[in-house]
Amino acid sequence: MNHLNNNLSCLKKRFPLLYADLISHDFKENLFPVEFTKEGSPTILINGNYVHSRFDPRRESERYIKNEISSEAGFIIFAGFGLAYHIEYFLKSHQNINLLIVEPDVQFFLHALATRDLKEIIQSERVQFLI
Repeated sequence: MNHLNNNLSCLKKRFPLLYADLISHDFKENLFPVEFTKEGSPTILINGNYVHSRFDPRRESERYIKNEISSEAGFIIFAGFGLAYHIEYFLKSHQNINLLIVEPDVQFFLHALATRDLKEIIQSERVQFLI
C-alpha cells in the first residue's frame, strides 16, 4: 500500500521545489488512520471523521464533481487534496480545464501520497500544487 516513494519520485521530476520541501518534513506515518471501504478503496480519517465515503469514494467524488463543477469553468481551485478521488474524476470528466490544488497540511498530503498511486495526477500538465 505504500506509494510514497513512487509518488515523491514523480513529484521530483515535475515539481522539484515541492519535492525538496516535502522531504524536509518527517513523515508521521500513523497520524491519519487509513481504512478500506466495502468496495476496497482506501479512505482516511481525521479526528475520527471520514474524509471520503466509507462505501464508495469514487462514486461519491463523481457525484460531487457532476453536481458542483461547471463544465464551462475556465480554471478550478480545489481546497483540499484528500485522497484525490475528486481530482481523478475531474481530470477525466473536464479535459480542458486546468486546476490548482491547495492542501494546507503537509502531513496529510504525505499520507495521501503514501496511500494511493497518484502519478497520473502528479504528471498531468493541467495540475499545479500549493502545499
